[in-house]
Amino acid sequence: MPRGPPALLDFALTATPRKPAGLTALSWSREQPALETPAVVRWRLKPGGVLVPRVFRDSPLAALPLPCYYAPGSRFMRYELKLFPLERLANAYKNGHLPINRENQRGPKWKRAQNQALIDSLLRGYRLPLFYVHLVEEPDDFTDGVRTTRYLVDGQQRLQAVKLFMQNAFALADPQKERQGVVVPTSPEATAGWRGKKWDDLAQEDRQRFLSQELLVMEMREEQPNEVRGLFIRLQSGTPLTPQEKRDAWPGDFTEFVIRHVGKPDTETGRHPHRFFELVPRRLGPRRRVFGEDEEEDYVDGLADARKFFAGLAMTIMRRERDGVDFVDLKGATINSFYLANFHLPPDDPAAGRVARTLDCVVGLRGFDALANGPKLKFTMAFHLALLVDALNSGSYTNTWKNRLVEAFRAFQERVAKGRLRGEEAGGALLRYADFARRLSGGGSDTAVEIRRRHAFFSGWMYRTIPIELTDPDRNFDPIEKEVIWYRDGRRCRNPDCKNYQEVGGEVPFREATVHHVVEHCAGGPTRLENGVLVCPVCHSDKDLMLRLKPHFQEHLRRVCSGRAQETGGDADGGWRA
Repeated sequence: MPRGPPALLDFALTATPRKPAGLTALSWSREQPALETPAVVRWRLKPGGVLVPRVFRDSPLAALPLPCYYAPGSRFMRYELKLFPLERLANAYKNGHLPINRENQRGPKWKRAQNQALIDSLLRGYRLPLFYVHLVEEPDDFTDGVRTTRYLVDGQQRLQAVKLFMQNAFALADPQKERQGVVVPTSPEATAGWRGKKWDDLAQEDRQRFLSQELLVMEMREEQPNEVRGLFIRLQSGTPLTPQEKRDAWPGDFTEFVIRHVGKPDTETGRHPHRFFELVPRRLGPRRRVFGEDEEEDYVDGLADARKFFAGLAMTIMRRERDGVDFVDLKGATINSFYLANFHLPPDDPAAGRVARTLDCVVGLRGFDALANGPKLKFTMAFHLALLVDALNSGSYTNTWKNRLVEAFRAFQERVAKGRLRGEEAGGALLRYADFARRLSGGGSDTAVEIRRRHAFFSGWMYRTIPIELTDPDRNFDPIEKEVIWYRDGRRCRNPDCKNYQEVGGEVPFREATVHHVVEHCAGGPTRLENGVLVCPVCHSDKDLMLRLKPHFQEHLRRVCSGRAQETGGDADGGWRA
């Protein structure tokens, strides 16, 4: 057989596919149906004597498995593509007729949510990727002949999910009852009738459609040792999608909202990202990754991490607007649930509008360009900066703070950098900045408790540094003043005998917290941090109690507003150290 550039051999097919004359068919399925219309197949001759069939024109042949022919003396692995009903493949796996090679394969690893998603996909008629099966011929000592064993090379997790479902081991996901963050997102209009059901509960037509679905199986025979092992390694060596890349593929308005603001390569929606994201890291194009002594290069969507960051930021601001909560966990399950809950997001949604206004406000700050052209911010630092701007922008303040905020933020960054550099050797105030730097990353840094601690320190420092002028000095405490006092006073009512909120550990929720003027407003008491204490609404409604506690409140304020507390933005313990 000649070598060199690929050649094309054309011939017409009017019945079942035929092999070109003079070639050896190493495997052939007799079950292929006859074609109803003529079609043209071109056999591409590759180096090594491999002829690969290619189908041209739209015809029934395009949906049929085609055998590959090899010239005598071929050095390559032989294979054949076949169609199998799901029921036949599942029974073979369940009965041990399709074992796995345990030398190079792990056991079942999928979790329940993955199993549910696979079954739901099959019921919806989605096509699954190829299953790879290795045919091994071995001597049979009993018959003194040869037996053929089929080993499952790729597809174990999928067949295990089918097997478990048919054994009623789990029910399909029900979005109304499932734990948050585990349901595969689909359009609410596409909610299936099989949700929440086990195999025995499925309608007969659903079961029949499930069992009769045809799966593509590639059967292989080795010509050289370890060819199948090499194929297995190649199949498993792809770069898996990150959790955020999976969310980017979900349907829904919040997905579009995130991509539109942050950007995404090669998409129309993400063509013009918001300038706010010039502050954070981004990497586009090839990136070299090193694994031990191995080095490889792959293409990286450098905005994926920025989209995850923004999803968490938008979720926090929107929850503040809708529910009055201060912070939420930024873990994957929480973000997943928010995507699902905001599948439909009206264009005029007030919470989404607040997010957009916050981004615009940051970009409009004096000194933004210098900040964007400097070292990129850690996502956690950009998060706290945006939330501070959100609080100030939502409050009743004049715009004077917008001229000084970036300058104060850079001064704070400098202190944090010095604290990080000195580490455990840092003393005095620097030790607290070193502690703040350490809490920006690592285990637990994405929990609401830890975010709240960091923001208490950061916002307290910034509030004292930048000039904040009220548009109405004779009003109640503004949200950002309330926020600072809430952190400073440990999120607990300062009445030492308060028994309210014991069911939640004594912490007063931010949306219910009240700031009390120690020196009454009617008596000329100023609306300032030094004259406000946190109390619960029940205690605050008892005016006689507030008067009796006035000496206690004044002593508390003297303690928290002097010395070390002025550096930490909290009480003697700063509301900061664990």
